[in-house]
Amino acid sequence: MKKIIRLLTTFLFLFLATTSYAFPKESFVTTTVLVRGYEDWDLLDQEPLDLPLFYYEQSNQLDIPTSYMLRFDAIEDKEISSRLADLVATDSAQLLGGLLEVTPELARKANVEYQNHGSFTSANHIFLSGYRREDRLRIIDTYMETFFDRFGNYPPVVGVDSLDSFSFDYLVSHYSVIAAFVQDETYQNNNLRQWGSFLAEPYLPSKTNILLPAQDSKNKINGVIFKWSPADPVSFYQKDMPSRSGLTDISKTLDVYTLKSLNESTHLNIRLDNNYQLIYHTEDKLEKAAKAKQFIIDLVTQLKAKQNKHTLKFKPTAEMGEIVKARYPETSPASFFKLDDIYWYQNPFYRLALRQTDQGAEIIDFRVYNPKVAGNYFHEKNIQTVVYQEVLAVIDSFKDPTSSIFLNLDLENAELDSEYWDLIIKDGKKVIKLQPDKVIFENLAPPTLETNQIKVKTSKNSTEWIIKPTLPFKDFVNNNLFVLKVALVFLFIFLILKTFLKKPPKTILLGLVFGFLSLIPVVFSGQTYSFGFGLWGPNGHDAVFHLSVTNSLKDSLTNLSHPQLSGFFLENYHLGVDWIVALTSKITGFSEVNIFFRWLPIILVAVIVSEITKLLSSWKFSKLATRLTLFLAFLTGSLGFIFSFITSGNIFAGESLFWMNQSVSIFLNPPFALSIALLLVFLNLYKKKNFLLLILVGGLLAQVKVYAFILLLLSLLIIKEFKLLVGVGLVGLVLSLPTLGLNSSPFIFSPLWFPKSLIAAQDKLNWSRLAQAWQVYEASGVYLKLFIVNVLALGIYLLGNLGVRIIGLCNVLKDATKDKSVLMTKSIIVLGLVIPFFFIQSNNPWNTIQFSYYSLFFLSIFTAKQFASKRRSILTWALFLLLVLPTTIGTLKDYITPYSASKISLTELQALETLKAQDLGIVISPLFNKQESKPFPEPKSLYAYTSTAYISALSGQQEYLSDTINLSITGFDYKERSKNVQKFFKTQDSAWAKKFLKEENITYVYQTPLSYLQLDPNEICLSPIFDSGEIIIYKFNCYE
Repeated sequence: MKKIIRLLTTFLFLFLATTSYAFPKESFVTTTVLVRGYEDWDLLDQEPLDLPLFYYEQSNQLDIPTSYMLRFDAIEDKEISSRLADLVATDSAQLLGGLLEVTPELARKANVEYQNHGSFTSANHIFLSGYRREDRLRIIDTYMETFFDRFGNYPPVVGVDSLDSFSFDYLVSHYSVIAAFVQDETYQNNNLRQWGSFLAEPYLPSKTNILLPAQDSKNKINGVIFKWSPADPVSFYQKDMPSRSGLTDISKTLDVYTLKSLNESTHLNIRLDNNYQLIYHTEDKLEKAAKAKQFIIDLVTQLKAKQNKHTLKFKPTAEMGEIVKARYPETSPASFFKLDDIYWYQNPFYRLALRQTDQGAEIIDFRVYNPKVAGNYFHEKNIQTVVYQEVLAVIDSFKDPTSSIFLNLDLENAELDSEYWDLIIKDGKKVIKLQPDKVIFENLAPPTLETNQIKVKTSKNSTEWIIKPTLPFKDFVNNNLFVLKVALVFLFIFLILKTFLKKPPKTILLGLVFGFLSLIPVVFSGQTYSFGFGLWGPNGHDAVFHLSVTNSLKDSLTNLSHPQLSGFFLENYHLGVDWIVALTSKITGFSEVNIFFRWLPIILVAVIVSEITKLLSSWKFSKLATRLTLFLAFLTGSLGFIFSFITSGNIFAGESLFWMNQSVSIFLNPPFALSIALLLVFLNLYKKKNFLLLILVGGLLAQVKVYAFILLLLSLLIIKEFKLLVGVGLVGLVLSLPTLGLNSSPFIFSPLWFPKSLIAAQDKLNWSRLAQAWQVYEASGVYLKLFIVNVLALGIYLLGNLGVRIIGLCNVLKDATKDKSVLMTKSIIVLGLVIPFFFIQSNNPWNTIQFSYYSLFFLSIFTAKQFASKRRSILTWALFLLLVLPTTIGTLKDYITPYSASKISLTELQALETLKAQDLGIVISPLFNKQESKPFPEPKSLYAYTSTAYISALSGQQEYLSDTINLSITGFDYKERSKNVQKFFKTQDSAWAKKFLKEENITYVYQTPLSYLQLDPNEICLSPIFDSGEIIIYKFNCYE
């Protein structure tokens, strides 16, 4: 299918190219004057109208049409708007457009919060990308309505240095904006890095990324992006490049951007800002003023003088936009520029630049345009004072001079030709063909290019670079056909279970349906979306921790080095799930991410369904009881919805309000899900009395989930299976030894801690009066009232958590049985409820609640048995479901959302992929800071979400310090390291910083927006290996 699409796309290009040659080859020029009002105006004695009116006097004499782009404060100023309205009314060649810079007054009138940090021109203030989507729309609406009220129409053309595609699409679709002008390539602007886009020429942008030309009509915004005063291809690629070519030699710029021999048409914009100084107050003020005015006079006269030489056509900006849209209704054309020794070629699929050197030619810039990569601010707002928008490069010799690659070709004496939209460069028999979807080298062997953005195809005399854009970490599942794939796997598993279990197919089918519904909180995480690598709910922390450990085990299954605390080993942690994922990935070659988020949960659903069905068959359960068990095991909720409905009116909420995670969250905790499967296998094996298999399966629980292991041992003690108890205990002990690091008891005796905290905690019931009474009764020794309060809290705790499973608890407590497997299960249920009544965990008290998760699961069996034992009315069933489903529906709803709770942006994924390709080393990065992370928009990047180990999870590199949450849980003392990290990112003592990096054997510094180095990286031997603005990775090069 992909090949067919590519062939059709290529045919489309060729077809459009053929037909487009019917247009004459022309060079168009537009001129724009930016008109700002008095907000932040700082030119003494010069008024905002002085430059526009002076420029009009000059340009009008030579019939050069101009668009005056008005900022909001200029529109609201009666004198400015009246003068310009009169000018346009008397001269049809002039046009009024919109300058969409956000000012404090515009934000106020749009009822939008104006951020309180940064200067007036900071990117988070002045550009629409600094605001939430809904706020951008309010700002645009306010601006447009104000413009309409003043001038009687909406502006057909708008402009601003940086624009996001979400805002532009809205402008085009709601206000019929024809075109927008933005800043051309810039890397060093004070508030803007815009790098890697289409150079200079107009294009129809992608719906999700303003930097990318659309590759087809389906993905395009039906408006044109023009570049303001583009820099020439040489100067913009130099470290000391000028800010705009419009204020440099216009003759040289015209020579570059009116090259019609290899282009269908060209466009050049000339921009002037009304804060260009015309009035001075120095001693030589008259001379300076005359020189400034002469520049404008010369600019206009040069344009007119060059008109014949370059066959220039001066067009109003709106008309120019219509011309581009009419000529290229599907997508943008290819274009080519040459200046001195630089050769630039670009089309909607890629751009490539060549440079002639004394030794030969070299490729100095090569970027593949990936339509799946959304712009940085398409989904979320920018909170930084600089906009970072960049198309990541295969080759970028501006940022990395060593990345350029040599070609044995003489560009200086080569012949240049074009064929449709192809550029052909011939040096004797050596040929380079730059085509829309490939680069062909004939009789010329290009160097090996290490990238996954192209597919290299070689034959006897030629090499082809076929453009195949891929997202970072290409092994991650993309979401396009995900639902279909899951459906096929579902069908496959159903057929297997139906064949081998020889059980009623409806029961198996229903069990799989219920199980697959409970996969929703998991399976959508760990996929690449347009906003990045999505992680819903606790997957943003817990799953990332597991992936970190998995990645450290992948190369060596016996490697117990701590991936988040360099120099230490894993302790007090059961790594069974991570080891299984690592082993599976090693054997199959599948990505550990896909195994963890998809294959493992799917397999566990199948195992749990099959083992429950077998177990209940041996216990002589009816079909109805078995099916109801499967339903309750995966989908039963708590009664938290009642409290939620009373306090907020939301019936679909409150799953873990009473502390316990419910059935639908089973796969958010893979060790728990695997331990449930192992316990079910154990119970089924127990019937067969296979001692060796039983002690192996039971012992495995010690490295899968220690809570299940403890419950199993205690239940074996209760049913007096002493031989089995000893065997399981010894196997579990042996398996636990590698990561057993306890120095003291992990549990603390603290009776009724959970019911008490349920009453008092602000994120729980927050029943302050009862909590205060409890404290008073305890302090004053009023034991009767204290007893009543305890019973009340305990009752609320049990009933709220168990919900309908209270029916099952009654069955467990009253029904006697001689079947030891049933008695073992009941023991697990009771122990799972009782232990948290009396014990909490030393490092994190709430962790012992996980004992009760096993009670909830197995209570589903006895609840179903009891409820299905009698014929129930429809009303009874409806009430039953009403108590079961609300919190489950609420949880599922939370995981079926357009955006995840946390993410890793596609740009950061590229950074992590770059880091993964480096030699193994230790990485230091800023620690999570809750206060500093508050301004970051949702979905939050993981560095601003919580303390996680995502760097080691995806790069495979060991971290100096990360995921302090799990380090606390597992009993590590990291305080000194925490101080070191904070000091390193704040210090200006280069000697200390260099010594610190050496002594701690740190190889890489991973810088996020949470904290920036306060010293010059060069001073401490740090050289960048990745720089996107958002993320910078340095390598330490001072090891002797």
